[in-house]
Amino acid sequence: MPDNGTDLHSRQPGLGVFHAVSCRDYASLQRDGQSYVALNVLETSDGSPECESQFTDGESFLANPETDLTPRV
Repeated sequence: MPDNGTDLHSRQPGLGVFHAVSCRDYASLQRDGQSYVALNVLETSDGSPECESQFTDGESFLANPETDLTPRV
């Protein structure tokens, strides 16, 4: 557990859920199914969708919002 007391594998409600689809590295797979609490849409030179998603422990990952993120309804 990080120093701030937040469970690294928290599945508490947030903006949505991260899914390791476009990136299958170890770190992404460890985050699969976790809630993200902040989202920053990024501009890319080729126009492909990309964003930065932040988790409950403050860590951020780059993600494809069309394949990797499921918003809460």
